[in-house]
Amino acid sequence: MHLLRKKIIALPAIVLLTVVVYLFLTNVVLKPTLYVGSIKLGPVSNKTLEAQLRSYLRTKKVILKSESTSKTYSLDELGIFFEEQSLSTVIKQPQQTLNHFRFMPARNCCTVTLPEMVIDLSRLDYVWQKELAVQTTASKNAVLTYKKDLEAFQISDAVVGLSFNATAAKQAIIDSARNTSEQSTTIQASDVSQKIDAKIQKPQLLEASAVASKVIDHTVAITLEGTVVNPPKETIASWLVLRTKSGGQPRIAVDPGRIATYLTDISKKYQSDPTVQVVKSGQIIKHGANGKRVTNIDAVSKVIQQKLTEDSNQKVDVALIVEEVPFKTSDTTPRPKQSKARYTYRIISKGSVQADLSEFRAQVQETLGASNGWVASGVTFQEVGSNSDFDISLTQPSVLSSYGGCSAEYSCRSGRLVMINDERWRKAVAHWNLSLRDYRHMVVNHEIGHWLGLSHLNCPSVGSPAPLMQQQSISLQGCTANPWPTQLDRSKLK
Repeated sequence: MHLLRKKIIALPAIVLLTVVVYLFLTNVVLKPTLYVGSIKLGPVSNKTLEAQLRSYLRTKKVILKSESTSKTYSLDELGIFFEEQSLSTVIKQPQQTLNHFRFMPARNCCTVTLPEMVIDLSRLDYVWQKELAVQTTASKNAVLTYKKDLEAFQISDAVVGLSFNATAAKQAIIDSARNTSEQSTTIQASDVSQKIDAKIQKPQLLEASAVASKVIDHTVAITLEGTVVNPPKETIASWLVLRTKSGGQPRIAVDPGRIATYLTDISKKYQSDPTVQVVKSGQIIKHGANGKRVTNIDAVSKVIQQKLTEDSNQKVDVALIVEEVPFKTSDTTPRPKQSKARYTYRIISKGSVQADLSEFRAQVQETLGASNGWVASGVTFQEVGSNSDFDISLTQPSVLSSYGGCSAEYSCRSGRLVMINDERWRKAVAHWNLSLRDYRHMVVNHEIGHWLGLSHLNCPSVGSPAPLMQQQSISLQGCTANPWPTQLDRSKLK
């Protein structure tokens, strides 16, 4: 009886010890491990799976080398991130495997391929051009130049250029990022650059130089209001241009446009603008007077061009004609001031959208009514139920792509339709570093700007706020994110 009692007491202890050992094995010793390709990331669970996978962007290193420097970057420092849909698909595979091992220990459960990657090209350009000082230099053709002191033409040497291929650099970095067999990879700037020869070499200009010398041997006499002007050789040389056809020999030509510019310059003192006659409320406040203009500059330019291209060094005689220009009358009668622009809009949706349309309506109204928005430029908006000036539509991405000039990736304006991409409205874009609400302000203001007649702008300088009409959803181009019209945007509004 005493022995039986001891066995009964010992049984719970044995069970407890077994549970402790099992938990230790499954959570410490045999915790499932995640492998990305051939890289071991470490223990993983359903809760830590995505974080472990994203950690690869911080642990994988890429070494970028130029002639002057070498720097090491993690993938996320280069602006590389996983495409969200691809990441979601890849994560589902090991999650299913982990569920099988919830109660059964397994040391190595999960090997996954990398999700698709995308890269911020503005960040890549900044790294190569600013941090690594990899510069793109254009090739320079051999040049035919007239030397006044020598009274002759000279030919300079051609210069070889260097072309940095951003597309090739992007692909090389993406390829190295997907190489899981190495913890770090090296990319040379020379591997994504190529030398570019000039199209025109020095020997090709010898014949053109001989022709140019014959042209400047002509004597040109231009008569204007009884005065004769004789342009010197260096001036005649400035009228010459070098023209080439694909694969052909460069040849010298006389440019009538350059001659016309010269004739305009020497005619200035013989010309005068007419005085405007001012009328106010039917009364002449200031009388007008006729001006003078040289009227045959284009015709004379063509005559000079024709004569200079002839082989003989004959004298070229031409005359410019001066005629009167009648004055115009300006009516300065006060006009009633025009009221500020006021437009009506209607909120609609197109296709199957996931965002809440009531929230969309409220946030659009807030954006268009903000004091630092288009209102500050004198433009106001009012929502109506029908007969609107334009419609603001929350739009399914695939519907957007059915409109000419639009795509499923971004928002778009087509005619009187201002279409906001439902996917972008809900998620913004990966490189947007302000709030989602700020992104919504930006995309509504931007597409309304298009409806108001504004075109796209570029980042004016690195580190400055992006113009609202910059395509910030595609790239910040080195500027900082900005959801509101800048002074540059407002200056373009008519």
